[in-house]
Amino acid sequence: GVVWAGGGAGGNLQSGTTAQFADGQAYRDQAVVIALDAQAPIGVGIQHGWYPYGPPTQVTKAHGATAIELDYESAFEVYRRTAASRGDALDAQGFALFSMTHPLGIPQANGEFVIRDPISIGPDGSVRCVAEIPDGSLIRVMEGARGDLMDAAAGAATLARRGTPGALGGAVVFDCFSRYPILGEEIMDELSRVQGALGETTPLVGCLTLGEVGAMGGGVPQFHNKTVVVLALPG
Repeated sequence: GVVWAGGGAGGNLQSGTTAQFADGQAYRDQAVVIALDAQAPIGVGIQHGWYPYGPPTQVTKAHGATAIELDYESAFEVYRRTAASRGDALDAQGFALFSMTHPLGIPQANGEFVIRDPISIGPDGSVRCVAEIPDGSLIRVMEGARGDLMDAAAGAATLARRGTPGALGGAVVFDCFSRYPILGEEIMDELSRVQGALGETTPLVGCLTLGEVGAMGGGVPQFHNKTVVVLALPG
């Protein structure tokens, strides 16, 4: 079968534009795809370490990456009330810091969640995210501690290793940029745990990405936020 792993290009959060490189040229607004035809299975692991913090709510109005209404109320009001129900006082000024560790999760049929990273509040109380919020979908406010995020990275590496039963030739890690401000210098511990799960002698490369690509449980690839995708290559 076909497995998927990848990530979004970044511009250091400053330029507002990104570039992709292929065949000695630079491109914008493109996707670069590499197809690998291996004689042995290629393993992929995807985990994030975020868990439900609030109850399910329905996206009753959305446009692209913006959730306008949840349960027919302004998205931020529902988000704020969810925080208040857990004893966390929240206003618009504190949103950026709070949302960093409380993203949105879209439930999947297999029990997993595809994560969306909320980044700003609109004047109408809408919540803008990094990637699409499907109109009519269910979402939940999520939470996670540093330990949960590091456990997830190690778990993704373990899943990738299981998918490649023989000797490994190397591995590639796509780790979401938005996890770095949470982990800080502990991101080195996260990478050490990834290396340990793959084997200390396994060559490892990777990058901090603005969104990750992969298929949870196989099937159609999806775009993720605040997630780790590990690709294990056979030797």
